[in-house]
Amino acid sequence: MYRWTLHFPPPDGYAPFRERLRGRRWRASRMENHMEVQSIHFPSKILKRSKGRNAVAAAAYRAGEALAFGDVTFDFTRKQNVLATRILVPPPPSASESWQWLDRLQDRATLWTEIERKENRKDAQLAREIEISLPAALSAQAREKLVWDFCQRHFVSAGMVADIALHGPGREGDNRNFHAHVMLTMRELTPDGFGKKHRDWNRNELLDEWKTAWEAACNEALAAEGAAVRMDRRPLAARRQELLDRAEATPDRIEQRRLEIAAERLNYTPRPHLPRTPYRALSRGLPIPDYLGKVDNKPALNKWREDVAAWKAAVQSRVEAEERADAMEAALEAEIAAARLREAEQAKAEEEERASRELQDAQEAAAMALFEGLKHQSFARIRVTAAAMLAYDPDPKWNAANELAQALPGIDLSDPRATHATIGKSVAALRAVEEVFEKDGELDDRHDHMTHSMRGLSTSLRIDGWQTTQRRMAEFLPEWIVRTVRHVVEIVAELIRTEQRATPTPQSKGGDSSAGETKPLPPTPGPRPS
Repeated sequence: MYRWTLHFPPPDGYAPFRERLRGRRWRASRMENHMEVQSIHFPSKILKRSKGRNAVAAAAYRAGEALAFGDVTFDFTRKQNVLATRILVPPPPSASESWQWLDRLQDRATLWTEIERKENRKDAQLAREIEISLPAALSAQAREKLVWDFCQRHFVSAGMVADIALHGPGREGDNRNFHAHVMLTMRELTPDGFGKKHRDWNRNELLDEWKTAWEAACNEALAAEGAAVRMDRRPLAARRQELLDRAEATPDRIEQRRLEIAAERLNYTPRPHLPRTPYRALSRGLPIPDYLGKVDNKPALNKWREDVAAWKAAVQSRVEAEERADAMEAALEAEIAAARLREAEQAKAEEEERASRELQDAQEAAAMALFEGLKHQSFARIRVTAAAMLAYDPDPKWNAANELAQALPGIDLSDPRATHATIGKSVAALRAVEEVFEKDGELDDRHDHMTHSMRGLSTSLRIDGWQTTQRRMAEFLPEWIVRTVRHVVEIVAELIRTEQRATPTPQSKGGDSSAGETKPLPPTPGPRPS
């Protein structure tokens, strides 16, 4: 007896494609809701004796076990990426029947030894093997349950014995490469053992049904775990075309661009299957060996080198597709950022314009509140307005606030309207203010000068409004009067704006109101000298 042992190499230097394969998170397709769509891998092949295959050896390799077949032991116990194994055997057709021989099939060596002995032709088909990619986004427990349940529902329930081995990522290649190897028997089960070949299991339509069912089962498990990944069994070209069709149909330009980017991520050549021998040589940076088999009954020494070249080209095409999509995405994000900046600048300009209009409206209201009707009122009332103005001269040297507080204790100087009303409430109040002013000849002169200047403001306001009036004041009034009048109007305007913000608008109560519309407060009543 001799042992056939597989030795795995240490994970030393990788080929130039290591960085593109190990740890790289390929984005197969990013949809508008950021859901990653991945392809499924569900190839089916037949283990044939004519190709030198042995069912016991294949089962030992996939399970990572040592299985004996006659005088030969196939030992793969050093294989380290086997996560779980299980053999699922169909029950007898009737609960009343007891097929005791089925219990023996739970032993892997017994199961496949019987298959080898049953298949006595030199070109016999020994087993069907399906290699199934497993979603890396699922937890280990969810992956196991997904595989066991699927095999039970679709293979074992149909009468097949399923030998399942779950593999994790190897030390070389993609670290998301979780997959399952499922070896299936091809003969019917009878009370006496394996019967005739079940030809219906070879139908391509059945394989297509399995792929569709696997896609649905994966997506159900992914949704249950809240994973942002979905599986799609359709070819890349079909998935890409669907995205392009959706992009063409959507009216939203940004959404259209995002769909086009997702389609571009799928615009690459699918990576072909690379046999284990050339793949390991590639991954270790070794020369690709000659292919010793034949293609179309002719020697093809360069076949593996051609396979590697095609594999590299496919990998490169995917890298380039990612780079193109990334560039498109960066351009789109820059365009969106620029649009947002323009919107922000436009909003800022509109806000500044609105604030300017609001300020102008408030200043118009303030000027009307202070000067409306001065032309048709008594000289005494005009002197009241002039006296109130002097309390707000920006120049501390000429500011008469202290004099007003001396003449009228308790006067509220925070609001020019209140100051105006307090001085004008009686002849006695105005007289008290003027007596204080008379003690300072220069202040008394400024009061007289301000009084004469007030006469023309009312007429100008009614005809031209405040904005024009304040510009014209500089043409015929002294600079200090213009400065003081503007200062008083600005104070009252800010008070009016504050009052308007604190007052609920009809719109806030449910009524109709034009946005930004403001109404000036009525003028403060002037003095009524007796």
